[in-house]
Amino acid sequence: MPQWYRAALLLLLLILRPAGAEHTHDVTGSPAGDVTISRQYCVVGAGPAGLQMGLFLKEAGRDYVLLERNDAPGSFFERYPRHRTLISINKRHTGKVNREFNERHDWNSLLTDDPALQFGRFSADFFPQADAMVQYLREFQRRSNITVHFGVNVTRIERRQRLRPFILHTSSALQYRCSYVIVATGMWQVNKPPIGGQELIQHYDDVPVNTERFRGKNVLILGRGNAAFETASNISGHTNLIHMVARNRARLAWSTHYVGDLRAINNNLLDTYQLKSLDGLLETDLQEIRLVRHKGRIHVRPADGGGAAPRPPQTRTVHRTFVTSLNATANEEGSCGSRWGFCSLRPEEEVPESEQGERAAAEERGERDTPEEEQQGRSAPEPQEVQDNFSMRDGYDEVIGCLGFKFDFSIFDSSTDPGAPGAYPKFPSVKSDWGSPTTPGLYFAGVASHALDFRRSAGGFVHGFRYTARALHRILEWRNHRSAWPATSWPLSELLNVMVRRLNTAAGPYQMFSVLCDIIVFQSGREGFLLVPEFPVAMLHRFTETTGHRADQLLVMSLEYGEEFSGPDQDTFRWDRAISDPLHAEKSNFLHPVVYFYQHPPSESAMLLRPSGRSLPAASRVHHILEDFLTDWTAPTSHLLPLRRFLEACLHRDLRHYSRSSCLRHALTNRQRPLFCS
Repeated sequence: MPQWYRAALLLLLLILRPAGAEHTHDVTGSPAGDVTISRQYCVVGAGPAGLQMGLFLKEAGRDYVLLERNDAPGSFFERYPRHRTLISINKRHTGKVNREFNERHDWNSLLTDDPALQFGRFSADFFPQADAMVQYLREFQRRSNITVHFGVNVTRIERRQRLRPFILHTSSALQYRCSYVIVATGMWQVNKPPIGGQELIQHYDDVPVNTERFRGKNVLILGRGNAAFETASNISGHTNLIHMVARNRARLAWSTHYVGDLRAINNNLLDTYQLKSLDGLLETDLQEIRLVRHKGRIHVRPADGGGAAPRPPQTRTVHRTFVTSLNATANEEGSCGSRWGFCSLRPEEEVPESEQGERAAAEERGERDTPEEEQQGRSAPEPQEVQDNFSMRDGYDEVIGCLGFKFDFSIFDSSTDPGAPGAYPKFPSVKSDWGSPTTPGLYFAGVASHALDFRRSAGGFVHGFRYTARALHRILEWRNHRSAWPATSWPLSELLNVMVRRLNTAAGPYQMFSVLCDIIVFQSGREGFLLVPEFPVAMLHRFTETTGHRADQLLVMSLEYGEEFSGPDQDTFRWDRAISDPLHAEKSNFLHPVVYFYQHPPSESAMLLRPSGRSLPAASRVHHILEDFLTDWTAPTSHLLPLRRFLEACLHRDLRHYSRSSCLRHALTNRQRPLFCS
């Protein structure tokens, strides 16, 4: 690197250095010409999660920097969704003035005290356009003055010695030395599984948005998520037909209560399928099929005939009817079979174009099948009976892959690779504190941390991960700076009021149900209680070491759905879907408060042995508050009275409020003054 260039780069970095940084010598050079910048916190990515973490770090006065490979925040939304309409609702009117209550229904705003940075000021659409999100994130970064180094492409994160600073290598001469790294890159890598005939697929990242491309064509879409249905809705007015193939049946968000499942705004294809308008859905494992071009169209054939290692029938997950039809169609033009009943020797015109070229070249070199291979082909088993009603027999003009996104693991070297959970390999492995299980000091925020609550809560979306990012920041504040988790102290006389207020307005536990909970802490020697908000319930056994607050007895306030709130065979709209009797509140199906009382924080072993499907272990007492159609748990008889009696049973205290005359009468009768009589 020329000396003048290095000097100019150093000068530029010193100018960009944030005000108030803790280090006075944070930009250094090396004999090789590399420039190293030192920061305590490095956040990789300047999308919604990165900006949210950046704001928390800035407000806490920490030494931090955000590293963004593009030239502006929120670059993901410049390209996705491809057809530009978000599925995050923008509910600007609730009839309420409570700010936190309104947060429950604002799915796009990041957490900030600046009222000018509410997303509703940037779009009036109930389902806003992605361009509005781009504008919002840029204004959020500018107005909040969050330090971001743009144009910095982090290519490798390494740690040369355990508990030493991380080294972040970039595509330029820059390096960053960081005590802690928070990866907030999202999931932007398009998932392209190994399907035979991959060259015939247009994937979601480059599918044309010009609908004229699909006029009068038969289209096959691989996938069953919102991207697939969004694409289908965009082109359905121009196509002959659309068939959609995926491994699983369609999961409807209004049935599963998981916002990442199919949303109503995208499900037009379900109408055209069930109302007999040529479109349709099919189920099969995509790894068991291949695509071939035959007579001008793209056809679906069994994967086993395309060179993939055959799998025994008992290991296949293909829908039985589909595979029978698929096999028969593959064999229709005859003369071949295979060990598992699939066609392994294809007619020449069915061979993919790339393989046809290889065969022709082999023939020119004089390479031919051996007598043994020819005999094997002649002695192949007879094909199954042909089914001429195979659903996909006509073939397709276009095939579009909409198979989701996955995390980019390439930025980690062997010293920092977090690995992937077996159940959800598209995510990095994450502990309950959003940290890496293999590398201390490495954390994840935003969509990348969604493995903790995938399909259980909203941690993969802005309205969910803005709260998990805040919880992560609070964990780091106590762990690294001995700044205790924010908590408020109240007299015992306010217990019922405080709990009811939080249950009816708190946004974090409402959106991150069963993941973040409010904790009421009782400490021996203190008459009142502490309210600790939005605590990650999976860390309850480490409450004191995570928050800095001692706990003897605990009340955990959670919001949960009932055990029968959804399922593949459940009727979400059945006539008896709601419970109205307070005596049977534990049978509530819709989102409702559940209060757990513990005589002491549960142990780690109790957390590990908690019942399957439950977020908390067995408690001393549990109380379900009756579900409410308005999500307003303030009814005196149905909600408040049972809750008060539950609290009195837990604390062995009378929590009723008395008039002056009642106080005197009670004191004279019982020889002691009630709790709330002054």
